[in-house]
Amino acid sequence: MDTTSSPITTTHNPSNNNNIKIDNHNNQCPVCPSPESNPTTNNNNNVGKCFSTGRGLMEILHDPRRWIIDQYYLEVPSVVRPERRLLTLEIAYYLLSNNIEGDFVETGVYTGGTSILLVKSLQKWDTSGKRLLWAADSFEGLPAPGQNDKSAWGTIQKGAFSASLEVFKNNMIEFKTWDETKVKILQGWFKDSLPAAPINKISYLRLDGDFYDSTRQPLDLLYSKVTKGGIVYVDDYGSYEGCRRAVDEFRAEHGITSPLIPQRIPDPTEGFEAVYWYVE
Repeated sequence: MDTTSSPITTTHNPSNNNNIKIDNHNNQCPVCPSPESNPTTNNNNNVGKCFSTGRGLMEILHDPRRWIIDQYYLEVPSVVRPERRLLTLEIAYYLLSNNIEGDFVETGVYTGGTSILLVKSLQKWDTSGKRLLWAADSFEGLPAPGQNDKSAWGTIQKGAFSASLEVFKNNMIEFKTWDETKVKILQGWFKDSLPAAPINKISYLRLDGDFYDSTRQPLDLLYSKVTKGGIVYVDDYGSYEGCRRAVDEFRAEHGITSPLIPQRIPDPTEGFEAVYWYVE
């Protein structure tokens, strides 16, 4: 689920994780455009790839996309940190402006804060008008932590971070993002709700399940549907042991070498929470 500060206090130095590709000398992501690149045009093939370590909050406020940041990015009912909300928007803009084919899927939507941002992105930037947001959640809170979530034992109980479907819908309605033709609800535990979901192609797979099973199950069931050039975002990789293990094991088993990129952070030594990677 979305948490401002995870109950698990462990942080990780990107330089100590071989999966994380970041240059600690200048805090510049290796796939980002140079500082001289114009971030508001699509002339550079790398435009949009500097979310994690490129422009800061003040710089992006001068971007033509400022309307969505000013109006929604700090106002949505979300406990996701502002930096991760911004990254969520940046990824959505990149995928839509580069016409990466596929729907948006969010596993773990809680009260709907980041779902609101994703739908606002689709409303503004989906020129096809055909993409959907698939919102998957038990709407009963987290499952019980399993054997791979030992660091959470005694800290997080089954049902934590519970928000009802009614709360989710009401928040979407308040921000004018509730549209049954565009937002498809997948209610239930992921192992039950995802296998039969009629999702064809995915451009944005946003995982926010916290634990091992609730991270690994969406990867097992949905990753094959992510299109080339799409992005997988994992909100809790740097915070929850089980989540990190699920991602690392899945990537190793499937030979995924596309580097994990951490969210933008002022100082790489402070660790990180969210990561994402490009599907090649």
